[in-house]
Amino acid sequence: MIVGLAGGTGSGKSSIVRSLVERVGGCVIDLESYTLDRGDDEPAAIDTELLVAHLDDLRRGEAIRKPVYSAETRLRTGIQLVAPARLVLVEFNPHFCRLLRERYPTATVIQGDAYGLRHLLTTLVQKPAAAVVSGLPLFTKPLHLRLRLLYEAFALMMPGAPFIQFTYAAVSPIPKSHGSVKAQASERIWTNFPPARVWVYRKH
Repeated sequence: MIVGLAGGTGSGKSSIVRSLVERVGGCVIDLESYTLDRGDDEPAAIDTELLVAHLDDLRRGEAIRKPVYSAETRLRTGIQLVAPARLVLVEFNPHFCRLLRERYPTATVIQGDAYGLRHLLTTLVQKPAAAVVSGLPLFTKPLHLRLRLLYEAFALMMPGAPFIQFTYAAVSPIPKSHGSVKAQASERIWTNFPPARVWVYRKH
């Protein structure tokens, strides 16, 4: 999913983006990175053709080499690899797995039970994951299985990385009183049917 954010200089775009990334993960494709060498703060100074090409590549699940731009020197100083191929999808239903492979050809699709996450992914994940996003109906499982899933996910992720849980439940699937887990919640989205929210969990 690609989310666009626009606004004038000093309007707070960067602060909003940092907050979103901290809460839900993801990568940032900032307009400034596509400024041409010695470019001024005007639309003509942006390499729009390269930006649009990169967004199309990401939408198709392909890696891009995003330029790194220095506002001090007004020069491109390097590249940053953004690779959707790092995406690992775990799904129990074999028919849905086939659909995921068709739609996300560069992602790794694993058919299996996400409640055995460590068994499924320990030998597959070569680098710590940046985030885990879950749509599992956690309340259908006892608390000890929910906690086991959460801690197995933490063990596969880099320190401080988020476990992001989509839920229709009115309360947190992981008790907020659980001392070793920090929980944050989005506002309840009443326009969704049924109403839903996103919980973000991090290990203390």
